[in-house]
Amino acid sequence: MTGNNTYIRSAVSRSEFDLMVKSSAEAFGVGENDFFYINTKSPGFKLSNTRLYIVDDNIVGGLNILKRYINIAGVPVPTGAIADVHIKRAHRKKGYGLDLLADAVEYMKKEGYLFSLLCSDKHSFYGAHGWRMIPVPQYMLDASTPLFPVPDRYTVRRTALNYSLELLREISAANKMKYSGCFTRNKAYADSLPKWVFIRNYICFTAFEDDRPVAVCFIRKDKKTKIMWIHECRNLAGHDEAPKNLLRAALAETRRRRLKTLAGDLPETHPLAVKIALLGGCRTITRDIMGKILDLNKLVEKLEHVFENDLRSHHHTIEDGRYGLNISGCGSIALEWQNRNLSIININKCKTLEIKEIDQSEFVMRLLGVSGFHGINYTELNPLFETLLAPRDFIFWGLDRF
Repeated sequence: MTGNNTYIRSAVSRSEFDLMVKSSAEAFGVGENDFFYINTKSPGFKLSNTRLYIVDDNIVGGLNILKRYINIAGVPVPTGAIADVHIKRAHRKKGYGLDLLADAVEYMKKEGYLFSLLCSDKHSFYGAHGWRMIPVPQYMLDASTPLFPVPDRYTVRRTALNYSLELLREISAANKMKYSGCFTRNKAYADSLPKWVFIRNYICFTAFEDDRPVAVCFIRKDKKTKIMWIHECRNLAGHDEAPKNLLRAALAETRRRRLKTLAGDLPETHPLAVKIALLGGCRTITRDIMGKILDLNKLVEKLEHVFENDLRSHHHTIEDGRYGLNISGCGSIALEWQNRNLSIININKCKTLEIKEIDQSEFVMRLLGVSGFHGINYTELNPLFETLLAPRDFIFWGLDRF
């Protein structure tokens, strides 16, 4: 941090938070209410998660950390989603932004977060400070696509937000999602979710079978891009066809509102993604989501069973022995595979995630989730993310995306 009169600390009063909101709105060119509600109605909001950059007793910038739990292969991982990063124009190009990010990392570690997320197209800036792009599959359907036949066992009706949220809660409890990257919702989190989503003006559709609700979908229009976004679509077990009816209703609504495209960040195996692909929709990759592992040791400990289970199903390709991943600047992860069992022997503390050298054995290739590929640049592929996320349909998806 530069200068004797500069420092970073948490907001200690609502008035300080309000000042930060105002400067955020000015920096991003949007209304103050947007920033105010997005933060205060966000589940887990607390003043200490607002980090302020102070110069000569004046607030010149800051950021907010939104408390989340994301699901990685069935394990809820405490995650800090970084938002509203900004420095006032008169104080830019002085390294304050770097100071803020470094402070945020240390703060999140102290708070027990293992992972951090942010949304930005400034890949070089955040990439230089340890965040890495996480490619997310995105499916887009032109609004001119003909309306398609759907199962007649379901009827679709537009439903109120509170009703739809309660139904979403019931469906989520009854049919837990297996996709990594979805936000985990405990009771306290779920109770605060209606406040968080109410300001976003969702359009809700519910599919019924004989007046029994079996699936629900939330969509939201973006006036700027002329896109209708699918934010969530869930169904009860045994009703995997119901999302097709909801997709047709969403497409019809997209047309009615004279929007150009219906789109969503979806897992490849989600019924909507499958149907959009069959209808000739476009599959792209969105690269605005970036992640950073804050505590590699604890994260790997949490996910140890994932490595073991993933490898056991491929034991026929793995020879007994010890294998290592050499991680640039911080040591290695040593693993032992004996009699179809994986043991993590040691994990040295790590400050960077760029892997420069790795064992090219079939074991490591499988561990990295890129089995079958040879001669690739592992540094560019960011293999640690490939290990933890990509093989398990990893996404960031849902009503409460950040």
